Amino acid sequence: MSNGLSNTPNDGADFGPDTLYGATAPGQYGPPYSHTSGIQEAYNYLGRMGGGVVFLKSGTYYLKDILYLQYSDTKIVGEDMSSTVLHLAYPFNALGSGGFQNANPIVTTDPTGSAQPEYTGLENLTIDASEAGQQAAGISVIFAFWGSHITFRNIRLVGLNGQSVNPVGFNCNADYLTLEHIRAYQSDYVAPGASPDVIAIAGGSYVTVRDVYIDGLIEFDGSPTPNSVYEDITLIGDNLLFDGSGSGDWGYTIFKNIRVLAGNFYAINGFLQTR
Repeated sequence: MSNGLSNTPNDGADFGPDTLYGATAPGQYGPPYSHTSGIQEAYNYLGRMGGGVVFLKSGTYYLKDILYLQYSDTKIVGEDMSSTVLHLAYPFNALGSGGFQNANPIVTTDPTGSAQPEYTGLENLTIDASEAGQQAAGISVIFAFWGSHITFRNIRLVGLNGQSVNPVGFNCNADYLTLEHIRAYQSDYVAPGASPDVIAIAGGSYVTVRDVYIDGLIEFDGSPTPNSVYEDITLIGDNLLFDGSGSGDWGYTIFKNIRVLAGNFYAINGFLQTR
């Protein structure tokens, strides 16, 4: 443990991403199975140095601690959307004191809830909530209520449940948020026939949601997102793309190429108003 940041034996690696999950002694590293501390420490190190990219090679990484995306100009990028997997183990070590982030495995702030990072996010990953979702129904897999210019790109969600037993996939309220190339397939859900809230937008402006193909809902919670773009979105099954029951300023927001592939449901339903 050459940098002194980790208590997990890892055969002298700087940050620990090669450590076998649950290791108790050196020499137990795997191909690769990581404790979250390794990913978090690498991310924190780059963030404190001014930013950079944590690159995760293909493999399964078990996240037992909350992953705090707390630094600006710093992001985590997998090698491949299909083969680089973040498995959300449970229970989480809730190290924070700042409220909502204690219940959610990936958040865009620090443990105190005070950080407001810019230009952070995740790319090229599968996120597996099958274990966490079964044991903590109220979680949001990604909780992005802090910061701005947050990007989640090339993300596949696995292990979601239906509305009666959430988790939500992305639960977001941030300006300049980008969700691009998002996938969530019924065949990957814990409960067959589930229709979860895959994406919940609770507010913000200059939001971009593009190239989405999911079994589930996109919900706006009654909150408008002016100056935003929603395009190339396909929802499968008993789904709605809706703005809840509220109204407000949807000025200069574009909805383009929206499809709902189910009978008796609406692509857009609610009280859209403009300036």
